Amino acid sequence: MCIEIRGAQTHFVFRWPLGTEGYGPVIEVRLSDTLHRERVRLYVAYGFRKAFGAMRRRILVFRNEADVLAEFVGVDNWAEDKRVVTFLRRDRSKKYLRVGDPLPYRYSSFNVVCSESVIRGRYAPRCMAAVLDEADIPGLLGIAIAREQGEMANARELSTACEATARTGVSQQVASSDQRQAVVQALLNYRGQQRTGGAFTGDKKADEFLRENPVAFLMAASLDRGALAESVWRIPLALKEKLGHLDPRILSQMSEDELEKKLRQLDRQPRFPRQSARTIVSLAKLLATRFNGDATGIWNCQEPPSVVQTLQEIWGVGPGIAHMVVRILLDEFGYQPSPRSLQTIDVKPDTHVTRVFYRTGLTTVRSGQACVEAARELHQEFPGLLDWPAWEIGRAWCHEHKADCVNCPLRRVCLSASSLLEQR
Repeated sequence: MCIEIRGAQTHFVFRWPLGTEGYGPVIEVRLSDTLHRERVRLYVAYGFRKAFGAMRRRILVFRNEADVLAEFVGVDNWAEDKRVVTFLRRDRSKKYLRVGDPLPYRYSSFNVVCSESVIRGRYAPRCMAAVLDEADIPGLLGIAIAREQGEMANARELSTACEATARTGVSQQVASSDQRQAVVQALLNYRGQQRTGGAFTGDKKADEFLRENPVAFLMAASLDRGALAESVWRIPLALKEKLGHLDPRILSQMSEDELEKKLRQLDRQPRFPRQSARTIVSLAKLLATRFNGDATGIWNCQEPPSVVQTLQEIWGVGPGIAHMVVRILLDEFGYQPSPRSLQTIDVKPDTHVTRVFYRTGLTTVRSGQACVEAARELHQEFPGLLDWPAWEIGRAWCHEHKADCVNCPLRRVCLSASSLLEQR
């Protein structure tokens, strides 16, 4: 991991859904990222907050206010040794990692201790925790990335794959090249059966509005994080009915406070109204100042890398959403870039996509990096084309618990489905 410190702010106000916090300094860093072929920007924010019965050091590692990767708090004797701690959770669970639980390999290079040995304040959890010096920026970033992306090295991936297999009760095999290609073809066949990339919300009126209004589409896509997709994609229509318009030139003049108030009045509210307001205002300002309010200006006569770069200027939009938008533009808005440029568009590896890729044998581990690399290898001309069918199959059939393998479109080529059906 290559880290470059780009600058710092002396004061920064972080807006949580339930209030604000002041930080200073906030350090901006750039680091290499093999997942999306580019350097990513992260921030390390230093502040203080009352927690566990005392005023303590508090550190955040985040991309933006909608994407916090890790939180750290000062240990009991922070004044003497300036160490901070982050409490560890089990894989794919909000439950804390307890003493005696297997330690995920991604944390093996860190100083992991029982939390009671360093912090005993009121309401402090009793679990495993990683402890490090607050000035150890590579360490802070390393833990944050480990929490987000999971296992990095092949040995760690194989170990985690075994752990995941034990939890699902299916003996995962290593798929042959022919088997993996068969899965890819099955995904493409399922994708080919759909007229477009599928319904956005399941509500005909809301879906039509999204397809007819590029601003509404971009707004929904930009907000699509941390909540049920169908609910998020209904927000633009609800906001239009509330305001009477979705004119970027008018929205760009609204304050975040004013727009947040309007969002909280909707029947279908976003999960984080304040953060959603900031995203919408950011989008509106981009469209108003750069494209005269015309959302199609972002992609008209532009190749995908340029579109992705522009989309990431919107607050809260990262590479995953930006790549997803390009894929949907091809389906819904007549976007026709050069065929060669589609090689740069990746899958958006959310929980459904990673689960389907792992269970079918496309990857040997559930991780976003593994999914992106598998798609690039197996469908080089357009890796992102595998995104929607895997996502839809994950939601409709390949559930985390009680997967419906009998009716799944991939049942004839999926390694896990074959194993389960044989057991029956």
